[in-house]
Amino acid sequence: MSEYQYYEFQAVDRPLTAKEMSELRSYSTRARITPTSFVNDYSFGSFKGNEDAWVEKYFDAFLYLANWGTHVLKLRLSSRLLDAATAKTYCGGDSAFVREKDDKIILSFVSEDEEGGDWVEGEGHLSSLISVRAELARGDLRTLYLGWLLRAQSGELDDDDAEPPVPPGLGQLSASLGSLAEFLRIDGDLLHVAAEASPPMGDTGLDRNEVRVWVGKLPTKEKDEFITNLVVDADQAQIAELLQRFLKQRAMNGGPATTGRTVGQLLRAAPESWALMAMGRARKPAAPHGPRRTKPKTRSTSTLDKMVPSELATVLRALLAKHPELSTEAEQIAIDMIAAPSAEAVADEVHDAVTALSIESFHGRAGKQAWGYVEPTEAAWELLGEAVEDVLADMHRRADLGLHKAAEAICCGIVLGLQRATVANSDGPLGWAPDFPAEEACHAVAELIRATPPRDQGETRNRLVETLLELVPSWGEMITRAADRAVRGSDC
Repeated sequence: MSEYQYYEFQAVDRPLTAKEMSELRSYSTRARITPTSFVNDYSFGSFKGNEDAWVEKYFDAFLYLANWGTHVLKLRLSSRLLDAATAKTYCGGDSAFVREKDDKIILSFVSEDEEGGDWVEGEGHLSSLISVRAELARGDLRTLYLGWLLRAQSGELDDDDAEPPVPPGLGQLSASLGSLAEFLRIDGDLLHVAAEASPPMGDTGLDRNEVRVWVGKLPTKEKDEFITNLVVDADQAQIAELLQRFLKQRAMNGGPATTGRTVGQLLRAAPESWALMAMGRARKPAAPHGPRRTKPKTRSTSTLDKMVPSELATVLRALLAKHPELSTEAEQIAIDMIAAPSAEAVADEVHDAVTALSIESFHGRAGKQAWGYVEPTEAAWELLGEAVEDVLADMHRRADLGLHKAAEAICCGIVLGLQRATVANSDGPLGWAPDFPAEEACHAVAELIRATPPRDQGETRNRLVETLLELVPSWGEMITRAADRAVRGSDC
């Protein structure tokens, strides 16, 4: 199965500026970027930014998921709305943790499914979760408690660790909190047991007259300052802060309940399979989205999850140097991961990459620049080339590893995706470089043949031409000529 990674960022409190959108565009030519979001997915290649840095600088929420089982959610709030010490009471581990940056609090939730392997779609997940941020801003601590419960079921906590205060309404989750529990794969039985000690939540609706009376009692100076900040700075955090004050003073709901329960008691109170698992004698059978308790205190796994690819590569090399007996197994895992790409998946990737290039990115490259004037056609070819360079690099990588069938599948996918892109109507780069798909297809075929050992080039040529005549018959003659020239060693 091909790999799939999905990245989505959302700005809630303020939109991105044109300058910020341009900065983000420099990281990806095909991502969907709006004044409030950045969305991209990868089947080949990888995200070139730094999600933590982006949440610090641009965005209020981030969601990541991969088809090998990793789910990540990050939320950024003003420290005026969420006390760091309170957050750390619940989220102080690997599956749920807190980071402070300037006047911001950033919460991270990480769920791992060891089995993974299922096909997933990222679209729509963050929109179903984003409301939990507003609930946190109103002083609702249920999101934090779900983070602690995730830590408990992940095996990060000892059996005698005390349960933190249980917030009201744990048995009355909102739609967004229910989606969060599902996204983090929190076991429903465990959540039910935890909710037994949660006080009921009263009516959280707002009565206009009640709010008007409360606001009327605020000092005039404070109200003037609030209105000024709202008009000048569009300070959404101050609105949430004022609402949080109102709800606390109204005190419709009691505070969190201190239960005296421990992690072990919670797990043993769940069904028998959870109780056995808590004593280390069994695993709970995995439901489609059901998590499994892993070995306790697996901090090294979480550390690895937070590393960037270059750091992971260094760790792998060090591990293999220390344990050379693992080399054969590591090699087989690597081959299994990259040996069987789908030509259709590659075609979709290439088609989307070249047709999704925005008119803004094109205008940013063409015309008058600091170093001189750039012709629109030149800018278009440059952008389109960048859009497919990661997939071409993957093709070369597999060829260099001797995975020739995998390399040929990618090459066929590139050609098929480019051919499909020719029918797209575009005022962007494709409109200025209509010959790019055909010429890049020839280039991909020639590059693969040249990357093949000379004794095998004829067979590679024959397989490619035979397959591509079926996939793109209208380009058959052109592809055949390009392949023949590559075998002869002449230019395409």
